[in-house]
Amino acid sequence: MRIRTMAPALCAAALGLAALLCLSGQGQDGSRNPYVQALKACSGNLVCVKYVLEIGTEDDAMEVSGEVTGSLVDPSGLVMIPGSSLHAGIGEGESQAPKMKASNFVVVFPDDDKEYDAVLAATDTKLNLAFLAPAGLGDRKIECVDFSARAGTPSLGAELVGVDRLGKGFDYAPYFEKYVVSGEVRQPRPMYVLSCSMSILGLPIYDLSGRPVGVITEQTDSGRDLVISAEFLIPADAVNSTIQAAKKKAEESRKKPD
Repeated sequence: MRIRTMAPALCAAALGLAALLCLSGQGQDGSRNPYVQALKACSGNLVCVKYVLEIGTEDDAMEVSGEVTGSLVDPSGLVMIPGSSLHAGIGEGESQAPKMKASNFVVVFPDDDKEYDAVLAATDTKLNLAFLAPAGLGDRKIECVDFSARAGTPSLGAELVGVDRLGKGFDYAPYFEKYVVSGEVRQPRPMYVLSCSMSILGLPIYDLSGRPVGVITEQTDSGRDLVISAEFLIPADAVNSTIQAAKKKAEESRKKPD
């Protein structure tokens, strides 16, 4: 059994033509393909993360392989993934769901089939994000996303784009989704509502100038009789704070003796 976090969103690719042209900063004059330029600009930080998912109890458990796209968010190689990859659900009200635990993480770069062992460095249950620290990267050049100085701020009506990769069987091909900011939430934390299905979880979302504006994650509304999960855009400043905390934990774990 194989699990992969991915949604096709093929119609969004067609709707995103204008966004792609703006992101690439070039016109379609025939000399350079704007789709290629845009995909290169926003997909270099994306890696494939493989793991083993244990489902059930200690006495009655099964293991399945899992796969999700992660984003490099620090020159050290720190990888951000959706926290929902690690467990059955988020928040409260998941007691009836099967217990799920992820382990045996490896990171694969699209241009290199080598598998780099990784450890779970940190998790943020409020933002539903997790961070992995791969080992043995050596002097490999890391193309990462900067959520600090270059980050943008979403505004109502603004067009945003996200990018994900398909699996190895489809050559890790990158693809776009397009969003429009349609609402703003203040509780339980500042977040934004996007106008269409949000399937790119735990990965950077960009404005049309190519600046990261945040990350889409699942959030739980536990104020109802029935616990409901929905996707929201977490702004870049909150994501950056979590990344900095995760970076410190990763550095501390590297200093610990084996």
